Amino acid sequence: MKQRVTLIALVATALLGVGNASVALAKTPPLHEVFFNDPDFALPDIECGSFTIRETSFEDRVDVITFFDDTGEPVRIHLHVSFLGVLTNLSTGETLRDHAAFSQDVDFVDGTATVSGVQFHYTVPHEGLGLATSGTIMFDLETGEILFQAGPFDIEDDLTPICGLLD
Repeated sequence: MKQRVTLIALVATALLGVGNASVALAKTPPLHEVFFNDPDFALPDIECGSFTIRETSFEDRVDVITFFDDTGEPVRIHLHVSFLGVLTNLSTGETLRDHAAFSQDVDFVDGTATVSGVQFHYTVPHEGLGLATSGTIMFDLETGEILFQAGPFDIEDDLTPICGLLD
């Protein structure tokens, strides 16, 4: 979860830099941008001892809306991510659907980022839900400290729990 959220925080920071380069003569309307199929949202290879899991296909859409204050400075960025992928055990060829649909609000005034939705959701055929990271999490942009968290967070920094779903 942290990998996808960290990526979004980096995108937001980069957009903040772009926003600072513009000079607003009048109130700046929100800027809406859409990005497709960014490979950075695909998971890295996951080493599982005797086998490796790889994201063998994916598609994503990231909608970014940047809100500005009266001087044209970015004050908030809202992102919505829709991601569909396929995780494959490279030894057996067994696959698992990788799905994410979440929003992130980055508030530069408060210095917080809030993520809501499904960051990871893995359902094992004929068994049901295997792992999920969903709900809401708010963290401090400067320190990374978690300020609020609600919902199941089966996957955070360590992706190896996914190994048990494709062994």
